[in-house]
Amino acid sequence: MKSDPVPSFPEGFRYMEAFRRGRPRHHEYDEFWCRHPAMESGHRAKLFSPFDALKGFDEEIQAQEERFSDPFPPDEEDEIP
Repeated sequence: MKSDPVPSFPEGFRYMEAFRRGRPRHHEYDEFWCRHPAMESGHRAKLFSPFDALKGFDEEIQAQEERFSDPFPPDEEDEIP
């Protein structure tokens, strides 16, 4: 198994100790877990559900595509084999 190479950090990197400690591991019913319980998957899914940030943008793009579509589509005979 190949391990990931350790990145080089600039001299005096202020978060080196945190990097060396690695990712925190929280166990069920420890202090952190009690204050921040895991989110239910149904609620978590809402965070990642798609949303329309620019209302009406998709409809406007569709209208422009229809407006600028080729009025003379190529015939089957004109297609290059």
